[in-house]
Amino acid sequence: VYIDMDRLRPNSKNEYKMSEIEKLSSMIKLAGGIWQNIIVKPADSHGYYTITTGERRWRAAQLLRDKGEYPEKLGNTVPCTIKNPDEIDLPLDDDAKEDFSILVTNQYRTKTDSELFMEMRKWKNIISKLRKAGVKYLPSGYDDEGEPVQIQGKPTRTLIADQLGVSTGQVSRMEQVDKYANEELLDLFLKDELNLSATEKVSKLSSDDQETVVEHIKHNPETSVDDAIRKTTQKERIKVKSSDLESQV
Repeated sequence: VYIDMDRLRPNSKNEYKMSEIEKLSSMIKLAGGIWQNIIVKPADSHGYYTITTGERRWRAAQLLRDKGEYPEKLGNTVPCTIKNPDEIDLPLDDDAKEDFSILVTNQYRTKTDSELFMEMRKWKNIISKLRKAGVKYLPSGYDDEGEPVQIQGKPTRTLIADQLGVSTGQVSRMEQVDKYANEELLDLFLKDELNLSATEKVSKLSSDDQETVVEHIKHNPETSVDDAIRKTTQKERIKVKSSDLESQV
């Protein structure tokens, strides 16, 4: 259905980056409109629809509209598909159902390390709840042989890797960051100021050393992560040696 774009609202649970809107708007203009429907939840009591998938397309359409370049034949509307996450037949709470809906409808977009990390966290929660409920198969696709993806007896890390389209080693690095990165380091990572590899390296340090490395990076953007780690660990070694000498004296 075609819905007035001013009747659509962003979803607070959507943690994907809203990047390259200008580029996407040019593609929509060239194509004569949006070809892939925006997926929305049913209208609320005020007549507004919350976006499940397609917020970038919606924002790009608004940008074209504001420039006076949106296809005239479409008026102020965008093509949508209305889907209610509550109708997902899974033993999940409403939040997990909505996360599941967002994840499966965003599987084929290009993602940053931090977006994959976000997906890893959400899939881990969903898979854990499905296991506890005794669900045997993951209802989001099929394996290489065309069979439903089995949950029982398959490691969670492997299931997550398959859903994200990455190696189990990369999922392991994400788990390292999730478990050991302090708040300041995680903030840099989630802002895409550090990639996964660099964040994982720093997360292996103590929390105090992580904080020191983060300060190095913030105040010296040209400094590599490896250099910041080396300077921090060298200072720690000097402190230890000085402490040893003082104890001997």
